[in-house]
Amino acid sequence: LQSEINTQTQFEFFNGLLFFGDKNLTVFDSNNYLFYENIFSSEDILEGQIDNLKIIDSKLYISTGNGIVTYSIPKTDNRFKINSLMDTQTKYKYNPLLSSEVPKSFSDIQHIDDYLWVGSKTEGLKVFKSDFNSYIKDFKYEINNKRSLATSHITNLLYDQSSKLLYIASKGDGLFKLDLNDSIFSNLTVKDGLLSNNVFDFMLKDKTIWVQTGNGVNSINENNDVRNINSDDGINIGLFHNESIHDLGENILLSGFDDFQLLNPSKIYSSQKENFDLNILNVVGYDNENSF
Repeated sequence: LQSEINTQTQFEFFNGLLFFGDKNLTVFDSNNYLFYENIFSSEDILEGQIDNLKIIDSKLYISTGNGIVTYSIPKTDNRFKINSLMDTQTKYKYNPLLSSEVPKSFSDIQHIDDYLWVGSKTEGLKVFKSDFNSYIKDFKYEINNKRSLATSHITNLLYDQSSKLLYIASKGDGLFKLDLNDSIFSNLTVKDGLLSNNVFDFMLKDKTIWVQTGNGVNSINENNDVRNINSDDGINIGLFHNESIHDLGENILLSGFDDFQLLNPSKIYSSQKENFDLNILNVVGYDNENSF
């Protein structure tokens, strides 16, 4: 493998195919142990550079900095064929005059019903109908408007179907929740117990949101109670992956460039519970004139 893998390399896995991209895209067919390196021309990625990948169902979304390119991943009975992928290419190129609402890039995409919710590091949150040519709206911040989003730097999105809540991770502004029932945003920050306002990854598990921040991991239950999960709980990862929180049944896997660690949520919660006695040593009373 000639392609260089570094902290900026993006990975997605689907149906035995590992896609990883940086300046170009490489595909590893794990069923046949075959690599297909640098499969795109400059025109295929809109004369840009791959800065993110996302697979939803069987569609591959590629963020280029100059727009978004999509591909339908073909079913492979035997061997992956590049031409079968390339034949499905659809380009959505940003143009300040003709297509200014097309995202230049994305940090994450969620497909909710027939709508695409797109978060980016510069443009905040946008909604499209079916594809990126059908712009619906954005949520640019307006003072005292709870239906606007008080951040433009989104790092990740997570949708909870059961509660109709869209969770929005930001760099610098904490964690947001958008209730799709009433389009109202709420916000959790360090003032509410987050270890950092820089939120990079999260996962929903048993009605609890697990959040990876710049200073460690938080858990947030359905009552918005925030707990700190840090070195006291044995977490010693210095540099987390972009997608660092993974569900492994009873356990949670935290992944980083310097370590991988397993967490058992039930054991952490039991270890954090402290029993203590409150002893009242003295009671002093005052009347309205501050005398005994």
